[in-house]
Amino acid sequence: MSAIIWIRFFCSLIIFGWATLGSNPAFCADREYYTVDWDISGVSNLSEPIWVGPYSSFAQGKMLAKARYVTASDAVTASGVTVAQRGSLIVAANFSRPIGCMLTLPGEMEVLPVDSKRNGELGCLIDSDGDGRFDKFFKRGPFIGDFAWNQSVVPKKLEAIAPVEFRRENGASSMAGIPIYLQYGWYAAGIDRLIFHICNKPNQKPGLSCLAPDIRVKQSQTPRIFDALGGRFDVIAKEGNRLQIRQINAIGNYTLSVRRF
Repeated sequence: MSAIIWIRFFCSLIIFGWATLGSNPAFCADREYYTVDWDISGVSNLSEPIWVGPYSSFAQGKMLAKARYVTASDAVTASGVTVAQRGSLIVAANFSRPIGCMLTLPGEMEVLPVDSKRNGELGCLIDSDGDGRFDKFFKRGPFIGDFAWNQSVVPKKLEAIAPVEFRRENGASSMAGIPIYLQYGWYAAGIDRLIFHICNKPNQKPGLSCLAPDIRVKQSQTPRIFDALGGRFDVIAKEGNRLQIRQINAIGNYTLSVRRF
């Protein structure tokens, strides 16, 4: 099972940060995006119905890189700077040429936590000529765990590195996983819809850490069952601004592909 989920961005701000909504297709016409796909597995498994209020998470999963690149040696620039070490977790991205983006800082094996305040820069390696060796590098900036990291454009200016052989490995058994949450947002009475979100952090107001579009369930329908991240959920009751929710099927067996529009 898989799905494409979108983030709202201005193309002109993709490298530098978030925008509120919209797009600028003409500005981006000559740029090619690279993206990262994730396998979703479950963490929580509700055995009993629970009550949740607005902006409350009720189910949790984790994002695992669908594939990674393993380098035969360190990646070193012409000036002798090591930008990625052999054994670093380098997630495979979708692109016309092989691109691997670092999930760990040089010398470390654990993925940076979502709320990490460290200033370490991460980057991506690219096989620019398709010969099976990474030969260029560009910086991505700190990995902070949010969905902004999942897609960007390859900059026009790349830094040369000594060619490094690599191999692709499917699956991500070597990474702990990045948290992802399903939460209740609010009841939109005017359209008779219960609003749910998929977010990188628990108990979030809509914004940088949540995906678009949201999940909408008609309050007046019976049964009020919806699917999210491979799981299935039933809204049993609504009292005031609270919902009673039961998890029918666990989150998992799902591919999340994040795209901008």
